[in-house]
Amino acid sequence: MRRLLLILLLVFAFATVGAKRSKPVTIVFDGLDAPATLAEKQVVRSTSSMTIDGVEHPVGFVTLARDGDQLGEHRIGRLIAHDGDPIRWPGGADRLCTRADGATLQLVDGAIHLVTHHECQPAVVYDTTLAQAEDGALTAVSAVPIDAAAVGGIGNACAASPSPWGTHLGSEEYEADVRLLQPDGTVAGNDEGYNYFSAYFRGTLHGVHPYALGWIPEIDVATTPATVTKHFAMGRFSHEQAIVLPDQRTVYLSDDGTNNALFLFVADAAGDLSAGTLYAARFTQQDDAFSLDWISLGHATNDQVAPHVGGVPFDSLFVTADAKPGECPEGLTGINTSAKHECLAVQPGQELLASRLETRRYAALRGATTELRKAEGIAWDPDHGRVYMAVSAVARGMTAGHKKWDAGRDSGDHIRLAKNRCGVIYGGEVAAKTKDTDGARIDSKYVLGALRPFVTGVPEGERCAIDAMANPDNVAWIPKARVLLIAEDTDHHDSNVLWAADLATEPPTLTRLMTTPLGAELAGINWFPDVGGWGYLTVNVQNPYSVNPWMGASYEGGIPDGANRSYLGVLGPFPQF
Repeated sequence: MRRLLLILLLVFAFATVGAKRSKPVTIVFDGLDAPATLAEKQVVRSTSSMTIDGVEHPVGFVTLARDGDQLGEHRIGRLIAHDGDPIRWPGGADRLCTRADGATLQLVDGAIHLVTHHECQPAVVYDTTLAQAEDGALTAVSAVPIDAAAVGGIGNACAASPSPWGTHLGSEEYEADVRLLQPDGTVAGNDEGYNYFSAYFRGTLHGVHPYALGWIPEIDVATTPATVTKHFAMGRFSHEQAIVLPDQRTVYLSDDGTNNALFLFVADAAGDLSAGTLYAARFTQQDDAFSLDWISLGHATNDQVAPHVGGVPFDSLFVTADAKPGECPEGLTGINTSAKHECLAVQPGQELLASRLETRRYAALRGATTELRKAEGIAWDPDHGRVYMAVSAVARGMTAGHKKWDAGRDSGDHIRLAKNRCGVIYGGEVAAKTKDTDGARIDSKYVLGALRPFVTGVPEGERCAIDAMANPDNVAWIPKARVLLIAEDTDHHDSNVLWAADLATEPPTLTRLMTTPLGAELAGINWFPDVGGWGYLTVNVQNPYSVNPWMGASYEGGIPDGANRSYLGVLGPFPQF
């Protein structure tokens, strides 16, 4: 094993708003070598110990449950229809989602709750009650699916984060393109996405519309039953993750896919995401870094948008025309988003609904950058006053003059990077007194003004270097320890890795904390410094033994029975520091 000494410098005051003084600690993790044998590639491996300021502590990954486990009256990961009963396959077997993703811990009246997304279509979210021993060890006691029927269900739930006020902020990824809506209610070419949501309504899409999916759902398990609220004021797009900053008003929102954007939401009131102003970033490239300008998409409330998520015609929001790139009719603007090249203009008086129901398209029309490829997890670093964002791969619209993904965009080609299939972690400091592109002050002290690369993947042949990061997905920051955690979702390593990155070195020093079974990804990482007196990192090992193009459709030695069920767990327990 390799041991990485993460040496942490004294905290100092600096001008960037958002940083706080804290007492640093020195952490040494026992790192892992890359798995070399088939046996090592068939199991979850994790670090077994660490030292904090020279004192050794046992720490490791603990499996709390696996998809399909019976906990009380319910099976973890079993999909539930709108009527509260299980969704079953034609032969009668339970339909399980083996894609555990976003996870948070909530402490309610002394009870610990693990809230877990299951990334399927339709999605399901489980509330698992945990017991805690004196030594911090956690065990799962019971689990119940959270009823989301009041909001029409949840689709393709992805990453999640804890809000500062103790709720679970989820996400709905890969929103359907309403321009492709068919008379029968399906969306053309979307058989594994929105169309599959019909299972939630027992095989029909009657009574649901694509505009009902693609939002940030907030889940509060402190109520009985748990309450689910979709925040329409925050916009509809392919939500990967929402991160709320310490003022409890500023929220960064990542948009996962091809030719997507970066968004900022500033709520009117602390702890209430139901109303606020939404912004989209315009990137200006400077070598391999970017300055950011923020374009206002206007103010909205949940109540203003809610009556319209049941469906409005696309052409009531936009004037459209068919044209080749560079040939939009007068009065229409050429944009290139995840829907590729289009010629559009907002219908008079429809700015508010267009900005929320078709947020990415509206942002592109306003001149925002819609060129990001796989913008994934976001993390807040209070030690340096920074926000980090994982970009899983630098490709397509992020490269210079891409024939398809940069074509016909009237606002120009903003991002012109060299391709990097292995991805980059970008970060930047936040500041106060920032104005948007209209000259109006943004009412937040936590506004990103620039992004630069902090951790860069290293292509090696057709894959990624074994001792470097590959295709980052979730990220998390451990305050005081000054450790950036990076969870992979990659086909370019046989086993995905949870890395601890020391950003104080150049290049950053990486240590493996976990590796997965073949084909799995690491998901759901969130840091909780004090849950019943102990610290935990939530970690899920999603879809082990999924098809990996580098290994083929089958694996040497076969797939062990039940090995494709996701692991729900934590890395810990950590003593408080």
